[in-house]
Amino acid sequence: MKGKILKLRGKTLAIIDWANVYGWFEKLKWEIDPKKLYDYLKSYSEIYDIRFYFGIERGNKRSEKFHEEIKGIGYNLISKEVKWVPVDLKITHFKDNNRRIRSIAQAFGEKELYDLFEKFLKELHIPFGGQFYRRKCDFDCEITLDIMNNINQLDGVFYLAETEITQF
Repeated sequence: MKGKILKLRGKTLAIIDWANVYGWFEKLKWEIDPKKLYDYLKSYSEIYDIRFYFGIERGNKRSEKFHEEIKGIGYNLISKEVKWVPVDLKITHFKDNNRRIRSIAQAFGEKELYDLFEKFLKELHIPFGGQFYRRKCDFDCEITLDIMNNINQLDGVFYLAETEITQF
């Protein structure tokens, strides 16, 4: 990264919600290098702490190695165990495709296509014991508590998550 683009006002706490930042690759087609990000944020004298929030999946070597790398870089790592929560494919992962296929089937009056799609979704559950799971590890409460616990010691917060950067 070239030059400083952040306009920080005094003592600033930097917060990185990595699960959301990691999703940038899919949306923006570019990756964030945790080491380069750390070095960039450390170049600001106003930033007194860089907190990196990310869940760990115990027993997953890749997850455990990544946590060690993050600590080695110098981040203040805030972590907790990843949970596996059930999902309904109709509601979450295939939601956009559901709408598209249903609208095509209904627009052309092809009830067979609509019925076939419904059957396909139902049959997807069979090989997996009727349930799908996805990783989940929200840090909203931890981030809020960290800000509240430090509110008297800081002048600003730099919050990196989703595809936007927020400065308070």
